[in-house]
Amino acid sequence: MIKRCALVVTYNRPKLLVRCLDALVNQSLKLDAIIIIDNGSGIETKIKLKETNYIDKNVNDYNDKYESEIDSIRNNINIHYLSFKYNKGPGFAFYRGVQLFESLNYNWLWMMDDDGFPDKGCLFNLDIHSKKADFLNPVVLDEKKTDKLAFGLYDKKKLVEIKTKDDAIKSAENGLIHGVANPFNGTYVSRRLVNEIGFPQHEMYGWGVEVEYENRAKKSGFNVVTVAEAYHFHPESRVRQVSILNGKYRLNLQTNSFKNYIDIRNRNYIWYRYYGLSMNIKYFMAYFYYFVSKNKFRSIVLYIEAAIDGVCAKWNKEKRFDG
Repeated sequence: MIKRCALVVTYNRPKLLVRCLDALVNQSLKLDAIIIIDNGSGIETKIKLKETNYIDKNVNDYNDKYESEIDSIRNNINIHYLSFKYNKGPGFAFYRGVQLFESLNYNWLWMMDDDGFPDKGCLFNLDIHSKKADFLNPVVLDEKKTDKLAFGLYDKKKLVEIKTKDDAIKSAENGLIHGVANPFNGTYVSRRLVNEIGFPQHEMYGWGVEVEYENRAKKSGFNVVTVAEAYHFHPESRVRQVSILNGKYRLNLQTNSFKNYIDIRNRNYIWYRYYGLSMNIKYFMAYFYYFVSKNKFRSIVLYIEAAIDGVCAKWNKEKRFDG
């Protein structure tokens, strides 16, 4: 019998977490379990989970250890709630969640953050294609403009951008768009894949850990697909992008040095590991051109440091830029 488990990573967003959990327990294809990884949230999250019957343990009995696990049952679905004392970043939270899944008796894992939530038929529509791929993603729609994608996709086979729900359906072949995904937004992976490629790389801390996992799956020979009629809702991307050289390059610009350092380091790590040094050089020239044109010389220094750290896989330096 196939057993399916969801994984939700949360940090100080109790209302959004419960919205996501409610969507999970009401899926048309029933889940067997939900893993909640609480990445160092305050007591409000535990109170909300207790009030909504997602955990049974009295919050006043919650211990002060670094990591504590509470098991309960909701709607005949096993709830595994794992809470950290400190925020270790989303990368570690997904790492620990996949690690917990691997130790339990479930066959498929469905991964997401707390600020997204799946359509009622999302799991069913993913699962009907589970014999065709081991890494399946829904189309991730803007929660406010539900005909539009929250992040967008690029169909490498047809060389077209996918910006809307209709675009996704048109790009699909037998219901699937091959080779692209918005990972960790309703991503559905098999135990076979986890056993083969391991866990998300927690040293990356955050932004980019999901892209690395997708690339690792591809490199190991697993099919990565987006299911055109499976839908997951999420806020529109908050990352600012600029296009330069007549749209040849799109550059991410995060909101502060902490996020910029992590984004640049992790992207350079991924480019070097999966696409070769030429990709790092190409994007260094693109960012250099942009920063010089805007007289942002400090940004050049940060980029060089982060890029070198990414290529050399030097981790844990992001705290220097926090705050």
